[in-house]
Amino acid sequence: MTQVTAKFAYTAEDYSESQVFYRKRLASWSQRYNPKFIAVGGVLMACLGVVMFFAHSDKFLAVVCAAFGVYLALWYAPSYRWRRAKVAFSDECAITIDEKEMQFSSPNAQSRYQWPAFYRWAETPNLFLVFLHSKHFYIVPKRIFSPADLETARKILTEGIGSAEA
Repeated sequence: MTQVTAKFAYTAEDYSESQVFYRKRLASWSQRYNPKFIAVGGVLMACLGVVMFFAHSDKFLAVVCAAFGVYLALWYAPSYRWRRAKVAFSDECAITIDEKEMQFSSPNAQSRYQWPAFYRWAETPNLFLVFLHSKHFYIVPKRIFSPADLETARKILTEGIGSAEA
């Protein structure tokens, strides 16, 4: 039985590359642009609230409008979401890939999936992205494998799921 096992910790670069790949190649139009439109709409709503406040309009409505606009702008701003995502980078993870299944484990969870559970996989210059469905994927950094193990992992993924998306 062919098997590849490795331990690793995610880096900010792993996360960034996976998100860029997903948004540019695999995400739908609304997934790609919605957060930006919501953030811009939040800024505009906050500005409208400030203008309403100083134009002697209904003060309560102006404050609610400005507060909700600031909330939208901060919640959907990429830098805010980035700070929330950085927490898990220090956890050490392990992966095992063999002909029957793929196993992921971290200090808080363990997952085991047989190959039919996966939707597809994609390869970037530094990562394998293994999809359970269109919005949920596992990031597997290539740096964790030796050159021989990298080829073995690629072969197992191709046999288990099918050819990679470029």
